[in-house]
Amino acid sequence: VYKRGFNRMAMLLESKLQRFKDRKRFKLIVKKINANLGIGQEAKKINLYLLDGSKLNLDMLKGKVVLIDFWAQWCPPCIKEINHMKSYYPELKKKGFEILAISLDTNRQKFQAFLKKNRDINWLLACTFEGWKTEAVKTYQITGIPSVWLIDRKGVLRYFNLRGKALINRIRTLLDEV
Repeated sequence: VYKRGFNRMAMLLESKLQRFKDRKRFKLIVKKINANLGIGQEAKKINLYLLDGSKLNLDMLKGKVVLIDFWAQWCPPCIKEINHMKSYYPELKKKGFEILAISLDTNRQKFQAFLKKNRDINWLLACTFEGWKTEAVKTYQITGIPSVWLIDRKGVLRYFNLRGKALINRIRTLLDEV
């Protein structure tokens, strides 16, 4: 349960199990899953090359609220999330927000065609074309996409796999923290 807690946490928090949320055992399970994910701890280190050829170390983004998005152009839920990100990124970037999108694509031609159609994706993009074998995927133990990780200005992992309004609200909350 805890090792593959990625899927289980969403199930726990969004299901009929909510009626148990105040019980000691439920809280213990949530606490263990959060610990496994690294919630409340310094974000796991990743070093990678961006599409523009520059090297990025996650520490370079300290001082900003960072959303790490593991995605692929062949993943419809990922594209839906990217379209949502396009709506709030320009405004929030001015306040100290950054997106690091790590693609799991393996087909260079399809990936480049997607980017050509979506020139308004102007956040940090990385793709090694190694798919699930990418080092960052291993580091964060990604088992499904989209997978969204939200890191505060101090480099601490605060939230995992939020979507929609819940995600935007948490980003705004983190941007307001000093």
